[in-house]
Amino acid sequence: MGLRKRLNYYDCGLKIDFDNEGLEKRNLFVLKYFMSSKKEMVRMWMDGARRNANVASDSFKMKHYDWCLFFWHLVLEKTIKARIVQQSREVPWVHNLIVLCEKAKINLIEEEKKKLAEINTFNVEARYETIRYALYKKATKEYAIKWVKICKKFYKKFGEL
Repeated sequence: MGLRKRLNYYDCGLKIDFDNEGLEKRNLFVLKYFMSSKKEMVRMWMDGARRNANVASDSFKMKHYDWCLFFWHLVLEKTIKARIVQQSREVPWVHNLIVLCEKAKINLIEEEKKKLAEINTFNVEARYETIRYALYKKATKEYAIKWVKICKKFYKKFGEL
């Protein structure tokens, strides 16, 4: 392995690694040139969360409850990542909502952790049919109604920057 130099842009929540192989992305969705401020990065994450909330709502209306729940997981993930950026911390490359809450210094009671653990199961590897099918079978209308309400409560809690 060759020489490795690391540049960290904690003010924007970005981490860029350069090495002799070229640019390696880690915990990075956009380069610093595209986001000139922490405020823009927070807006990017929150706008993404709002768009995903709309997709979740549309998916529910079309009776695609599994996709509805998948997108609610994304909504919460992006909202928490906005809080991490707001606190000038590096955004980790993880999808686990409990881990992200810890990074964002969001205090959770045990009941909330249990709910987030269930919501974590909505984040499926879309390319693996067996995993998607398990969520599809679990995601009945009644189940989706229950968990959408819970997700909306977390969205409100996490979105208060």
